[in-house]
Amino acid sequence: MWQRGFSLIETVVVIAILSVLAVIAVPAFSRLLTHYRMESQTRALLADLQQVRADALYQRRATRVKFSPARYDIYSSAADNSPEPLRSCLLRFPVQCEKNYVDFDQRGLANQDFSICVDSAGPTGALDSVVISSTRLSIGQRDLGYDCKSACITKR
Repeated sequence: MWQRGFSLIETVVVIAILSVLAVIAVPAFSRLLTHYRMESQTRALLADLQQVRADALYQRRATRVKFSPARYDIYSSAADNSPEPLRSCLLRFPVQCEKNYVDFDQRGLANQDFSICVDSAGPTGALDSVVISSTRLSIGQRDLGYDCKSACITKR
């Protein structure tokens, strides 16, 4: 008499194969997720800096963005006497920069050239840097030296 269904051995073999595939896929998925989160944070930082620059130009008032490893604050003027920032943004990944702030003057020009890099445990291949020049904001990826200097970043 023929019965429908799967035997215990067939079920165990299928579960073993799925387990091996899961063990292989989880680390790759984790790296991919870190890659996309880093790139997302870098793009959000670039968008915020572009918005601050446009606001400085539109309002004809110098603005300041201060950076710390875990967040950045946007101030309505270039002076440090503002008690509260207009907006604070917490960061998932820490950042490192050559300087701890950037000022945009009333024409929307940055006061100095420098770069901001998103730190990670190792190379991810993601867009992880924002390069600020006096007239332009660019996104890029650090070269193999892991140096957060404008010269060591490949712009895209």
